[in-house]
Amino acid sequence: MARGRIKWQLNKKGVAQLLRSPGVRADLQKRADRIATAAGPGVDARVWDGFDRTRARVATTTEEADRNQAQYGTLSRAIDAGKG
Repeated sequence: MARGRIKWQLNKKGVAQLLRSPGVRADLQKRADRIATAAGPGVDARVWDGFDRTRARVATTTEEADRNQAQYGTLSRAIDAGKG
């Protein structure tokens, strides 16, 4: 049996559409919210549409949360809450 190569080309517009779809946005929002909740009070989750994809950010919003992040790494420890 001859070994042939399969040629394929990525549809960049289709991928960009997928990465900005409502389903991806909802999934990112859910994951970011779970991470923010696990990190504790003073942590906020934000999701927005970027140029080529939907983006999410979880960040501290209070000085106490900043101190906890600096001392205990609360955001790093909470990242697993976004899995699944």
